[in-house]
Amino acid sequence: MTIDRRIFLGQLSILEAALGKTADGLPANHNVRWALSLALWSHLPPCPFTDILDLMRDTGFVGIRLIGFPDFLQQYKLSLAQLHRELSSRSLHISTVSFTGPLQEPTQRQKVLQTARESMKFLAGFGANHLVVFPPGVVASTPISPDAFREMCERCNQIGELAGEMGFTAGLHNHLGSMVETQEQVDHFMSMTDPKLCGLSPDTAHLHLAGCDVVGTLHKYKDRIHFLDY
Repeated sequence: MTIDRRIFLGQLSILEAALGKTADGLPANHNVRWALSLALWSHLPPCPFTDILDLMRDTGFVGIRLIGFPDFLQQYKLSLAQLHRELSSRSLHISTVSFTGPLQEPTQRQKVLQTARESMKFLAGFGANHLVVFPPGVVASTPISPDAFREMCERCNQIGELAGEMGFTAGLHNHLGSMVETQEQVDHFMSMTDPKLCGLSPDTAHLHLAGCDVVGTLHKYKDRIHFLDY
């Protein structure tokens, strides 16, 4: 089969223009480094981890926030060496992990801090430097005791102190159905934690759905925000 050179060059120029237009629409990643959460794929049929990374690369998202550390490695049948290799080959990085645990339980203090340390040690190996901390979930009809809330805040300060020792920052992620959901709870948490130790890693959707002032919250705590979900 032969093709006219003029037609071929004309088609090539159309393709180049289309690709250029697509590239212009991708996130520039100048002042903001865009990342996707692995949690998105918990709502989809199982697929290889490499497919997830390919989609990220092709849509301009340079990072991924992992969930279920360290179990996700077994879930996707990955070794640390494979994870490094697959990320590197696509110029991608790990931004953070979604860390959670019984922060409000005094008897679980050492276990929570040890798990946080292990999470940050893992992240450091991939060049990350921030830990997103999720508050414990609650039952809607059960009031949150002041002692439990105070204990959670203390634990977050301790995680933040540990983070600072490891060259990290740490911030709490507000979430529906958790101990930090409403505007009052967000403000109370921020007032009971040390700004030098613990920040806020807010989720704009969960702030909105909980009836919070999204813009006002971001403005009020802008100096304590290192990571943002939207």
